[in-house]
Amino acid sequence: MRYKSFYILPSMAKKTLSEHGWDFESKSRLPEHLESDLVIALNLNFIESYSGVNDYKGDGFKVTFIKDDDSHIESIYFRVYHSGLSELVELVSSLLEKYDFMEVFVPSFK
Repeated sequence: MRYKSFYILPSMAKKTLSEHGWDFESKSRLPEHLESDLVIALNLNFIESYSGVNDYKGDGFKVTFIKDDDSHIESIYFRVYHSGLSELVELVSSLLEKYDFMEVFVPSFK
């Protein structure tokens, strides 16, 4: 199934596109409460947890919380399976606008 993606990252994270996809590097982490806040705000349903990853499903999208060895959130990966990418990015950005230590990253391929 085709999808478009975006990420929530700590501000100033180094972004590198490799042959395996996007890689991010940052010493900072996202706040732990962000997972529960987004689950509630986006009405997410839990799918599964494995190897430091928690997967959730929303209406036409999937959200993956990627955690380090200490269970701190490194990044959040959104896969949008319908045409509502810009609307979801706008909604998530508005939920996060009070935080200046994280960013929404939307890869663009030209």
